Amino acid sequence: MSTRGRRGQLVKSVTVSSNDPQTPNLVLKVKGQIEVIAGFEPERLNLQNIALGKVIEKEVKIVAKDPKHFKVLEVVSDQPERVTVEPKPGEPLTYKVTIKAADKPGRFSTRVRAKTNLPAPKEIMLYIYGQVSRDLVVDHPFVFLQQAGSQQAPIVLRPLLSLSSLVKKRSPIYTVTVKSLSGKPFRITAVEDPAGAVASRLEKTEQGWKVHLVALGPAAKPRGQLLLKTDRPDQPEIKVHYSVRSLHRSGATGRRGFARRPGVVPGAKRQPLPGPSVRRPVLKLAPRLRKARPPARLKVLGGKPGEQPGGR
Repeated sequence: MSTRGRRGQLVKSVTVSSNDPQTPNLVLKVKGQIEVIAGFEPERLNLQNIALGKVIEKEVKIVAKDPKHFKVLEVVSDQPERVTVEPKPGEPLTYKVTIKAADKPGRFSTRVRAKTNLPAPKEIMLYIYGQVSRDLVVDHPFVFLQQAGSQQAPIVLRPLLSLSSLVKKRSPIYTVTVKSLSGKPFRITAVEDPAGAVASRLEKTEQGWKVHLVALGPAAKPRGQLLLKTDRPDQPEIKVHYSVRSLHRSGATGRRGFARRPGVVPGAKRQPLPGPSVRRPVLKLAPRLRKARPPARLKVLGGKPGEQPGGR
């Protein structure tokens, strides 16, 4: 068992199998408190979305189990042109971290290493990461949608007045949020889908806009992209990639569809949707069957009733 990168309480389970008929499997739980000999606090800086060229300042500390005999020999940044670290005057083991975002959009990640006078750990790490983007950002640039029905959306989507009818058909709604990093006002004018497989509804909020998405039916391709049109000349459109998956099992792969719930943190484990074995909602939506008609009586030509044709 390794405690690297862990802090606080630790709980582990171990299953012991034996030939005992009364207790074939015995679960052992190991609990403990992981002590930090030395490390950054916080250990990770998630900058999330950073505007192009913006400078951000953060404050971090180094905590030690025995601060009287602990010393920092050197602090080194993996990207000194982007990240600089300086000790804060008058506050021991406190540092000011300055991050300068790049001039191009993209993923940003780096490390700050502090060498110590301890035999272990000889070096502690501070992880810094984020996303450099333009002023208008969307919280989820890629979404998973569950296939709803057989109807297909128009190429230029119109905002739906209500999505309640689709919700009754067990069509999950996925919501993405668009906001401005600088706080400038903006407006989303339209949502376009060249594949015509997704419908949308716009909602204005205090922080920006919410775009509610629903998959209407089977598309020619399982993947596509939405174009969120804005009134900003510097960012006339924002792209959101999507993947449509069917609720029912696919005949080719036999896999079930998945959908990410609104508000779920990116990277979290997605929960499977109810499979086709859940028949109760389907029975409620099924139309009433007509009563069976009585069998029709055949009229025999050229003979008495009940006599087979050609009989004597």
